[in-house]
Amino acid sequence: MSQASHYQIQFKYHFHVIRRLVECATKLSVIDLHENPGYGRGSIYDLFFHILRADQSWRVALETGAQTSSLVAEEYPDLEMLQAGFDCEEMAWQAYLEAVQDAQIDEVLPLTTRHGKEMPFVHWRILQHVLFHGMQHQAELAQALTQKGQSPGDLDFLFYRDEKKTDH
Repeated sequence: MSQASHYQIQFKYHFHVIRRLVECATKLSVIDLHENPGYGRGSIYDLFFHILRADQSWRVALETGAQTSSLVAEEYPDLEMLQAGFDCEEMAWQAYLEAVQDAQIDEVLPLTTRHGKEMPFVHWRILQHVLFHGMQHQAELAQALTQKGQSPGDLDFLFYRDEKKTDH
């Protein structure tokens, strides 16, 4: 299996986990969804939005060479809108990843960060960063949801199966 195919599967898993977590979060009250635990990135809602904004920002950076963050929380006032945002982002990531060739994964890309600083990044490091960043916050969300009685259950990659594929 190619490196590019591995990333396609890993990003599908990333968005699969998000869907499971959002599904659990829909069972919370608005108060529980927006309650700030006093540490980390804020409420469950805040964590979801942070992941969405980071996913979008890094994808745009890979596509354009400049990291921007045009998303604002007010445009995603509830879980339904956040999930719609994640659905759009998943489609955009899959389209991006389907165009990536293995040879490109080791290339150094000059990117302008959202702070205006131009920096060289190795392509695969950005892809890994997005996945690991998401994983960190997904684990935080799973813990917060579990503490509120809405455990997502096992999220292990080992047991993930892409519903559209049968050859894995």
